[in-house]
Amino acid sequence: MGTHGRSGNQNDIWSAVFGPVGEDGYFQPLFDNLTGEIDPEVAQYWKENYDLLYHLQRNWSVLGPKLVNKLRTYTGDMDTYALNNAVTVLEAWMKTTTDPHYEGYFLYGDRKPHCWRGPVTYAERLKEMAQHVMRFKPHWATTPWWNY
Repeated sequence: MGTHGRSGNQNDIWSAVFGPVGEDGYFQPLFDNLTGEIDPEVAQYWKENYDLLYHLQRNWSVLGPKLVNKLRTYTGDMDTYALNNAVTVLEAWMKTTTDPHYEGYFLYGDRKPHCWRGPVTYAERLKEMAQHVMRFKPHWATTPWWNY
């Protein structure tokens, strides 16, 4: 276990990749490992530079039109690092978007862990594609033979 966050543990890796560099040349930790105290300057740095939801919220008028019908998000509902919780917050915000309104596509794998890729069998992927077509088909199109 090295000093200055060189332990190789997940939080240190995230901090080394995403955190700002301190005066000593090592990353500035987001929080104190002993007390749990959060450094608000580091938290703001992460938010400004790596928070996808914050970025979308600030730039929706420009990004939204480019993203309609293009975002597909997959996560296991039991992510090893609880990252699925942030996905549910993103999904809730997407439902409130306007100009344009776009809710995105979110699929949660039941009891699936970190790095779950979504449906991987041919039948699962075909069902997902059919659901997408049904959702975005022209209003006048009828598909009585397609029931999922």
